[in-house]
Amino acid sequence: MLAVAVAARLLLDVPSWLILAGLTIAWPLVGTLITIDDDLPGGWGNPDGKFVPEWRTLWWWADLLLVRGALVLCLFAVEQAFAGRPAVLPSVAAFAMLCIGLPIFLRGVRRENAPAV
Repeated sequence: MLAVAVAARLLLDVPSWLILAGLTIAWPLVGTLITIDDDLPGGWGNPDGKFVPEWRTLWWWADLLLVRGALVLCLFAVEQAFAGRPAVLPSVAAFAMLCIGLPIFLRGVRRENAPAV
C-alpha cells in the first residue's frame, strides 16, 4: 500500500499520506460498515450470536486508528521533510500513537491466536 501511495504521489501529484490513509484506514472502515450486519447476532457470519466480531474489540480499533494512523503521520512527516518543512508535531504524535496502540494491538492478536484450552 505504501508503494501505491508513493506511486500516486509521483504520477498524480496526490499527497502520499492521503492515499495511504485511504487505503489503510478508510477502506477497512468503510468495508466494515458495509458488512456490519453480517456480524450482528442472527447475521450471516454470526447466526447463533456467540461470535465476537473483530470490530467489537479494542485491539482492532487500536490497530486501525492508532497503529495505522501513526504510519500515515510518519509518511506525512517524511513528505514535509522532503519539502523543507520539518513536521515535529506529527512525528511526536505518531510516536505517541504507536507507543499506545501497538501494545494493545499485539496483546489482542496474541489473545485471539492463543490455543484453546
